Amino acid sequence: MPDGYGVYGVLDDDGETLLCHECGVRAAALHRHASFVHAMTAEQYRTAHGLRRTQPLVSTAVRNKQRAAALRRMERNPAGWARLEAARDPWAAVDARTPEELRGNAASHAGRLAHPGPAAKPLKARVCVRCGTTWTPPTPAQRRRRTCDGEECARMQGPYRRPLAADEIAALRDASADPDERMRLAVALTESGASQRAIAAAAGMDRVRLRKAVWQARNPVPGVSGSGHVAAGDRAAARRGPAAEDDPAGRSHG
Repeated sequence: MPDGYGVYGVLDDDGETLLCHECGVRAAALHRHASFVHAMTAEQYRTAHGLRRTQPLVSTAVRNKQRAAALRRMERNPAGWARLEAARDPWAAVDARTPEELRGNAASHAGRLAHPGPAAKPLKARVCVRCGTTWTPPTPAQRRRRTCDGEECARMQGPYRRPLAADEIAALRDASADPDERMRLAVALTESGASQRAIAAAAGMDRVRLRKAVWQARNPVPGVSGSGHVAAGDRAAARRGPAAEDDPAGRSHG
């Protein structure tokens, strides 16, 4: 019977990974994936998808590695493992389990399903650093995200994700001989909605300089061009100071 992305009661193991019934992702350790992505314990996952309680939620490759590691430990300390085997009495353990103990274990199991622990605790709300909206991460795997990707957030982010057209790439390459013209074109493309990553790659420029030029274009500073260069006359005037600008000879008025 189909069950989500898999089959109810069947764990799809290709040798290296297991198929998640919830989302279709393949993972080597399904219990860890279910905990962090779907906020489910291993017991909850087995119950929800009809798996037996003893079904391991790791792939065959992981189990083989664990078995090899256990054998290496046994080889390093054979005397200790021999003492353990001699002391084991499985039937004595079975006889020691009373009906009251079994009922207590069942109640404890039900309690763990009702209160699965930290993986299923409600996540804290936070403020999106881009649009200022208060939001809650949908899964524990996204608890470290700083943006919400809501409609307003996507609208603010969207203008910088458009890929470059072929003619825009050609224009950037044609302007490579003139750094100022190339930077002005790059800023104009950014303002028109093109991706800064694509612009920097096509023009062969540093993304940090491009972001700085875009910021300067939006917040113009007198004497600073769109490419971030200060004109020579403005640098000389800045060195002379405001009083020297009135005196062509640059004499001091002190």
